[in-house]
Amino acid sequence: MAQDFRTQLTLDRRGPARLWGRTLADWIRSMPREQLDVTRRDLGVSVRGVLRSPLFSFAVVVSLAVGIAATSVVFTVGNALLLQTPLAGDPSRFVGVLRGDGMAEPCSWPDYVEYRDRNRSFSSFAAWNIMPVFLGRSGQSESVMAETVSDTYFDMLQARPFLGRLFATGGCSGSCPQEVILSHRFWQRAYGGDPGMVGRQLTLSGVPAAVIGVMPEGFDGMLPPVMTDIWIHAENRRLTNPELFSNRRNRWLAIGGRLKDGVPSAQALANLNAIDRQLQSENRYAEHEDRRLWAAATCGIGVPALRKRAEVVVALLGVVALLVLLISCGNVANMLLARAIARRPEMAMRRALGAGNSRLIRLSLTESIVLAALGGITGLFLSIWTVGLVPVLQPPANDLYTYRFALHQDFRVWAFTAAVSLGCGLLFGVLPALQAARADCLQAVRNQDVHGRPRRLAATMLVSCQVAFCIVLLTAAGLFYRSFARQQQIEPGFPDARGLIVPLNLNLVSYSGNEEKGRRFFAAVKDKVLRLPGVQSASLASDIPLNAGAPTVEVRRDGSAPVRIALDLIDPDYLATMDIRLLAGRNFSAHDRAGSPDVGLADKRLAGQLWPAASGAEALGGIILVGEEKRAVRIVGVVESESRASLTEAPRPTLFLPAAQRYSPMLYLLVRANAGPDRLTGPISQAVASIDDAVSLRRMRSFQEQLRDVLWPIRTGTKVVAAACLTAVLLAILGLYGVVAYAMARRQREMGIRVALGARPSDVLLSVIRDGLRKTLGGILFGLPLAVAANLALTRMLYGLKPLDPVVPLAAIAVWLAISCCACVPPAVRAVRHSLTTIRDL
Repeated sequence: MAQDFRTQLTLDRRGPARLWGRTLADWIRSMPREQLDVTRRDLGVSVRGVLRSPLFSFAVVVSLAVGIAATSVVFTVGNALLLQTPLAGDPSRFVGVLRGDGMAEPCSWPDYVEYRDRNRSFSSFAAWNIMPVFLGRSGQSESVMAETVSDTYFDMLQARPFLGRLFATGGCSGSCPQEVILSHRFWQRAYGGDPGMVGRQLTLSGVPAAVIGVMPEGFDGMLPPVMTDIWIHAENRRLTNPELFSNRRNRWLAIGGRLKDGVPSAQALANLNAIDRQLQSENRYAEHEDRRLWAAATCGIGVPALRKRAEVVVALLGVVALLVLLISCGNVANMLLARAIARRPEMAMRRALGAGNSRLIRLSLTESIVLAALGGITGLFLSIWTVGLVPVLQPPANDLYTYRFALHQDFRVWAFTAAVSLGCGLLFGVLPALQAARADCLQAVRNQDVHGRPRRLAATMLVSCQVAFCIVLLTAAGLFYRSFARQQQIEPGFPDARGLIVPLNLNLVSYSGNEEKGRRFFAAVKDKVLRLPGVQSASLASDIPLNAGAPTVEVRRDGSAPVRIALDLIDPDYLATMDIRLLAGRNFSAHDRAGSPDVGLADKRLAGQLWPAASGAEALGGIILVGEEKRAVRIVGVVESESRASLTEAPRPTLFLPAAQRYSPMLYLLVRANAGPDRLTGPISQAVASIDDAVSLRRMRSFQEQLRDVLWPIRTGTKVVAAACLTAVLLAILGLYGVVAYAMARRQREMGIRVALGARPSDVLLSVIRDGLRKTLGGILFGLPLAVAANLALTRMLYGLKPLDPVVPLAAIAVWLAISCCACVPPAVRAVRHSLTTIRDL
């Protein structure tokens, strides 16, 4: 009997536990279905609410789409420059290799062969280099970007052709047939996607070459943002320029490889550095040369200096786009706050029917997210249209590279846009959701707003944030414009606007192995151009002012430290053509030719740097040692030159050497015309074609066009920041206008009483404007330190700006005050106009 009692007691104790367990299990099983059903009902209510107020919804979606589109476009640019990779398979198994500071090409062909054959860490190791070539003859030629690659290049990238085949592997030591592979983009653009192109012959810089394949769509080579048009086997250059394959100091290749399974990148780099130390001892490289090898970025731009600039540009654009997005969210939040006030009776009724705070907040946030989703979709389409305009802002081509931005929106951009849209929905939906949760049944029935003051305070705070962000953008736009104006005032180093730059690159044809033939070509071109009508003078030079890619060299006096300077090969007519004054000594003459003692002209900065205690005249006759070979050069003249690599850098010390004593396959023909230089482009092209129609002129341009190219970064930055600033200001004006108009609608009765008591219309007008300006005062106080911070940050990036210069921030505040007055005038006029109507209704 006692045993039965104990058993019954145990069962009774287990009963509640089993009941709670079953309840919890049922709740877990039913929760997803119930939550999904609640979410479906909330979405239905939100969609109906959006459709019930089409104008309101349209204003919210458009305002939000502008901000989302701005961030989406910036992310698309950053994705193309910093995140996209051309590698198939696992990108982490690829290691790109850089040397020293990463500025120069790391490898010569003999060193590449040693790395490829001796390493024990890479399953495949390749080399590549990019250069412009010409397809066709002079009258019908087109400049295209070609990547010179080793036979292991495509195997390293695990790339397969879309049509045809790839280069044969195994090496050919100069007996490789002339073959090319086309990119899919170039194949579609130039040949309309004709599959019969495989097997056809093309004229490649005057040399016949067979098309053996077409790469798949999206494969654009290893050097973004320079997109490759064709690929050439590196061994094809051995016949035209054998020195590239024999001289270890001729470093012209980028290198990289795919790691073997289980080999970390650190071990692979240690292996390469060990091989390099052996090469350094075997081949006696210069002791001061930085031959350290290290890994490069495998996504986006790999060159460190260019990548760092791209990161700075993307970060700056990202900050600008974020400010525009925040201003858009502020507008939407204010509109939703106003709507929440109008929907108080609805929310009060829902509360009276049993809805709790969490239910009302969830319903309000769902509607905000629906509007954000619509804004995100619209913003994505707007960004697709805007991305189509971005290539218009791509950098101008230089004498070696043509830049092409392969901008497309992939899953990263879509995921980013979706995340931004969801974040915006939560960001601008919080305040309206909290407002909805405060809905009071009794006050709503009486149509009284007990939360009016908090709502007005929230609206004023949102406007203040918008004002602060606008002041920052106005400050940034003013600083960019000021820097642009300062750079335009710099002396560029060109004599006048009547000059023409004619690049002559004999690396593009089979002149490289025949120096005498190249010299005859340059002399014949100069002679023919001098005979053209309208040509005042002409000169050959290896460098031009404002050339960022100009060659540099180390020079020293006996016993002194080396100095890195610019080097320019010129002929005797250069000083007259470029209007450079000879300060001391003599100019070059016909006697300064190959076989005669090496002579040079030093500009005044180089003379002052090497002979700091002497005048320019006392530098005459001095001997300096030039380059790694320490070639002795006697200074025979000192000139006044303003050679700059860019407008933002100080003039660089320059050494001029006779072009007759040192041969370069790439020279510029600098032409000074009697009138407009544009009239000479056609006759000069015909003159070059009459000498050799295999040589095409890549980018003939005037001195003024060269200056415009150099000003491209600051000009483009000014345009982009100004466009973003204008968009932000328009959004902020709409936000301020909406807040002031809403406030005036609530104060119509007050305005009517004031007019009835004798107030003049001008007093009412000024009262409304003062109220609007008071709403912006907090934004000005908050925006001023932000503007100062932006001033400090941008003065480090832009040329010609002073830190803590108050002019631009104060000007930005003054501009915004003027804009605020204009935004407050329409609501003020409307308040005065309706005051008499309000009096009649009292």
